[in-house]
Amino acid sequence: MSPMFIFGIFAALVLLLAAITVPAFTAARHGQFFANSAIVNVDGNGMATFASADNAFGSRYLIAKRGTVATSIDVCGASDTPLGIVEDETPSDGDLTYPLVCALFGAIKGTRRAQAAAGIAIDALLVPAAGGQLQTLPALGEAAVTYWVVGKAFTAATAQGDQIAIIPLGPYQITVPAVGH
Repeated sequence: MSPMFIFGIFAALVLLLAAITVPAFTAARHGQFFANSAIVNVDGNGMATFASADNAFGSRYLIAKRGTVATSIDVCGASDTPLGIVEDETPSDGDLTYPLVCALFGAIKGTRRAQAAAGIAIDALLVPAAGGQLQTLPALGEAAVTYWVVGKAFTAATAQGDQIAIIPLGPYQITVPAVGH
């Protein structure tokens, strides 16, 4: 056998090996963001897995906000900037380092479940309420208030704690004027 023939076979094997191993290494990094050696995984469907929670998510389908660090989340209140819906709850032992998955507003598709803070009508615009629940966008108030709209009610709720289906939206702010203004 000629040296050129052996060199050609060797080069073909090296290229084949590179073609097999390079995609395997790059695919493992898809959707991972590193900050202080902690990982937040984001898949292609708008779901993000956070490494920890600042406070316990006491029930399912609560609205989350960003936590105190980039890899944590916390329960969203009425005046907080909403991030998404956490479809699970903190384990009963209270382990805040248990990874929670958050369906990110503006990135998820389809309807999602959420928890109502009170009665909600079908097609109502939804904004965060206390404790990670959702409420209907108020009409007029005693003072002008700015809210984050996060979705539209697909099903109705009759009481606090009811699970409803919502059509998630990319969060946007809206200011509700005061009565008489």
